[in-house]
Amino acid sequence: MNISLSVIIPVYNGSKYLEKAVNSVTECNDKDFEIILIDDGSTDDTPALCDKLQENDSRIHTFHIENLGVSNARNFGIEKAKGEFLTFLDADDEFFQGAFEKAKADLVNQENDFIIYPYSITDENGNEKTTVELFSTENPTKKEMFMHFINSSKMNFCWGKIYRTEFVKKNSVKFDTAFDVGEDIDFQLSLFKYEPRVEYCFTKLIKYRQISSSVMHQYDFTRFDNLKECYIMRKDLASQIDFTKQDEEDMYCDLGRRLLSYTKNVSKLKPKKTVISKLKESLEIPENRDILNNLPLHRMDMVRKIIGKLLQKGHYGLVVRILSFI
Repeated sequence: MNISLSVIIPVYNGSKYLEKAVNSVTECNDKDFEIILIDDGSTDDTPALCDKLQENDSRIHTFHIENLGVSNARNFGIEKAKGEFLTFLDADDEFFQGAFEKAKADLVNQENDFIIYPYSITDENGNEKTTVELFSTENPTKKEMFMHFINSSKMNFCWGKIYRTEFVKKNSVKFDTAFDVGEDIDFQLSLFKYEPRVEYCFTKLIKYRQISSSVMHQYDFTRFDNLKECYIMRKDLASQIDFTKQDEEDMYCDLGRRLLSYTKNVSKLKPKKTVISKLKESLEIPENRDILNNLPLHRMDMVRKIIGKLLQKGHYGLVVRILSFI
């Protein structure tokens, strides 16, 4: 039987929501898809649950691998994928009811290499908070897509998209295992180097569950290193499109808000002397200093404006003391 779609689910110590994630796929009664379930060296009851899920459904294929991170696990999944198309699902997210089946049906006679869908953000209990619409047309321009990477985080995730497997494998597109954060963006931008045929569908595909303890919501000073890489990536993208002065201000506004948010979060850490020293070191990185110097303060609220001005003047200790109490 030909497999139309491979669903790659990496999981590390993620048994709490895993069964819900898998069930959101297996509710589809068709046989022409597969779930590639990759236990990334879990140390809890996740391995046993993965085996149980495989035993209960022949469409599920479980693999247990050494814990080398989500990028390595996804690359492993790509290698194993037998479907004409592939997609990714995080172990704490879900497909909307009926959405997987509809998306799979849409792949019949599909000529595109990269299909993008809107998605919803939910709280930890799965209650929908907001819907993220990305484009207003089925055929977004390269600039429209790149601007999402440059000025927002809406396109940052590898899930919520469907990829032609042959296109990914032929061009040897993989996740960079050196990334701690931002590997999803790098993967998608690597695809764009090979001019994929892109379509935007208007059916919400994924429920993205925001969990406060996840990697995306943990803060330390490595965030500033990631911000530097993000800056370099956005500058490179901007050079490839018609980038206006307003576009540039929007870019610095988003980067600046991230910088100020990271500063606020690390200011809660201790000991304060070490925090101040590391903050200075992080913000003296040339790329991060350029973000600081180009902060569009006129677009920010009073607190951000004050903190931004103090950081521009190098008053790191004062900023840490202020933010410790906010």
